Amino acid sequence: MTRSTLLSELFKEEPLRWGFRGDPFLWRDMGRTLREVSSPQTEAEFIALIERTFEELTGSRLSSADDIYVEKYAHGGMSSGYVSLAFWRETALPLLCARYAGT
Repeated sequence: MTRSTLLSELFKEEPLRWGFRGDPFLWRDMGRTLREVSSPQTEAEFIALIERTFEELTGSRLSSADDIYVEKYAHGGMSSGYVSLAFWRETALPLLCARYAGT
């Protein structure tokens, strides 16, 4: 991959584990949202874009203290619609950053 790679490519392979049931729906939604976006030039710009997209899709900041509920990601199950901020901060964002660094 090169820096001109579309960001949606970084979302193609999903993580093996999720935090809550809403996380895979958000992951796919982010990939769709960023499908036509080229990779930013720096990792700092990349992180800012991911954080901004997260906030646009969920209505919450990634830096929020509590897990969040997002109605559009509620598709059944005990934690349906919930998004784990710990998963996004500790697993998803580092995974995406590693993939970005490999582009």
